[in-house]
Amino acid sequence: MEPIISPWYFYLINVSSALDFTASIVGTLGILFGILLYIGSKEDDNPEELKLARCIITIGIIGVFLSILIPSEDTLYKMLAASLVTPDNITIAEDGTIDFIERLAEAIAKHIK
Repeated sequence: MEPIISPWYFYLINVSSALDFTASIVGTLGILFGILLYIGSKEDDNPEELKLARCIITIGIIGVFLSILIPSEDTLYKMLAASLVTPDNITIAEDGTIDFIERLAEAIAKHIK
C-alpha cells in the first residue's frame, strides 16, 4: 500500500528549515563582513579588496533574500495540507464518516435490544 503523503515531503520540509537558517546566517555575516572590508579597503585605497567587499556584500544580500523567500516549516505544512484537501477528498471523507456513524448506530441498537 502506497502512503498518502510521500515521506520525502517531510524530509524536504525539514531541510528547508535548515536552509532558511543557513541563508540568514550567511546573509547577515556576509553583509557585516563585506561592509567592514569595504570600509577598510576605502581607507587603504585598495581596488582588489574593494571588489572583494562588493562580492561579499552581494552574496550577503542574496542570502538575506533567500532567507526571506524560503517558507517556514509551518507554512510548508499548510501548503501541503492545502494541496491535499480537494472537493473530491472532502466528499470521500464525508461519505466514510456517514457510513461509520451508520454502522456505529446499528451496533448500539443491537446492544440495546
